[in-house]
Amino acid sequence: MGQVITGAGTGTIGLLQPCKFVSLDDAVAQGLTATAEPEANEFVTEFYNDAPIGSVLYLMLAANTSTIAELCDKTNTTGGASVLLNFAIGNAGGQIRVLGISRSPQSGYTPSTDEFIDSDAIAAGTNAQALAAQYFAQNTPLRILIGARVTDASSATVFAPNSIAYNAIGYTIGGSTTSGFGSVGMGTILAKVAATQPQVNIGRVKDGPLSISAWYIGALPSTPPASGTGSWYEQLNVLINSGYITCTTYPNSNKAGYYVSDDPMATSDTDDYQSLANCRVIDKAAIIAYQAFLNYVNSEVLLQAGGTMDPADIADIQSQIVNTMAQGLSGNISGSPSCYINPAQVFTAGTPFQVQVRVIPYGYLKQIVVNLGFSF
Repeated sequence: MGQVITGAGTGTIGLLQPCKFVSLDDAVAQGLTATAEPEANEFVTEFYNDAPIGSVLYLMLAANTSTIAELCDKTNTTGGASVLLNFAIGNAGGQIRVLGISRSPQSGYTPSTDEFIDSDAIAAGTNAQALAAQYFAQNTPLRILIGARVTDASSATVFAPNSIAYNAIGYTIGGSTTSGFGSVGMGTILAKVAATQPQVNIGRVKDGPLSISAWYIGALPSTPPASGTGSWYEQLNVLINSGYITCTTYPNSNKAGYYVSDDPMATSDTDDYQSLANCRVIDKAAIIAYQAFLNYVNSEVLLQAGGTMDPADIADIQSQIVNTMAQGLSGNISGSPSCYINPAQVFTAGTPFQVQVRVIPYGYLKQIVVNLGFSF
């Protein structure tokens, strides 16, 4: 996991200085204290409350004047998220699979539009999608979660992530405190990703509740008080249905506590990569496929008259790839992968060799309708 977060940069850890942590104690020892960096310290504390012991976290502080759009700009190679991404790649060959980006703006900042969340987060979508695409082209798949800081909880206009077509990014909203930090909640969400296998929805209820004891949308609690009266945010399902990643409860059940609501990406429900689980599985498949086919680069194959590949070589490659993919994706997909090489392909100078590899994902029970009645 990785996170770009607003910081002061006046302590041991400076602005735009990438860091690698493996625990809260490690982060504090390196200078990420509650006094020096309260927002980042809160984020790391939440992360390691739910992440598995020893989880690697890459983190970088950015100035409060840096917009999320600027941080996601792929051309911003000295002051953007790519600084942290490249640090992870260069750090013993590591790689950030899921990157969180959030911001607490400077005093006096005013969003340009009123759509419930900070307009900066909305504007960042295009750049974030392009940034992820750039790293995918470098065989380092990446998904980005943007912290949707609530600026006006009373706004009748709510930006809907599922109304756009950016399947490499998702929007998180809400947090376990009302500290006002733009990163509120990102630590909890990323921790759940770190604790979850790629094919598993981070909102799977049977995994149990998160360690948090409250969840707020802006400054308003997402659940009513025990008395059933009072002021609380009553439209949590509106945000969930709009495509936000947030936390929810399941009242009138034996499932106490808070759970991640779902894992939607910022795209329509009809997109194959609408869920983070599907995205993480296909990203893992892409890495395995790249490594498997790399062995064949510049390898010789037998040709038949007319320039087509010998059937025996086709069968051998297909078998090797299927076995490699099946082993690498064991438990992550339904059934077995498939590999198809069109035997009619003609080998000519400069013509790419085309291969089709397919994997079957898991299905997810997201809405369950129970038809209940008497039987006589």
